Amino acid sequence: MKRYEHLGWPMITFLREPIKRHISEYSMLQRTRPKVFARYKSIIDFCKKENRINIETKMLGGDLGKFSFVGVTEKYDESVNRFSKFLGVNISSYKSLNVAPNTLNIDKKILEKLRDINQEDMKLYNDALRMYK
Repeated sequence: MKRYEHLGWPMITFLREPIKRHISEYSMLQRTRPKVFARYKSIIDFCKKENRINIETKMLGGDLGKFSFVGVTEKYDESVNRFSKFLGVNISSYKSLNVAPNTLNIDKKILEKLRDINQEDMKLYNDALRMYK
């Protein structure tokens, strides 16, 4: 993000619920890179890696106010509609691509632990959700 700020262009981003994003990444690793997947004892072990903790906050600088447009994956249709208006063009249809089934059944205690690990990302995501109320 910082490497583009000096350009003065409108910045846009889409956020995904952080725990769903972790689960999706972990699941994809299981399906596509079994040798890498085998390095991790659990999804918590996977998510505790420093480069994965609060990754959205790190990538975006933690401040959604810098962005001209913020979309939310879980509100995709509404986000696309708002983005269409932001651009001043009609995005009337789109295809969802690269959608994989969630085959992981994760215990509520583990989900809570993942939320604790990624508190900054959860706050950032909730800030984005408030923009859609």
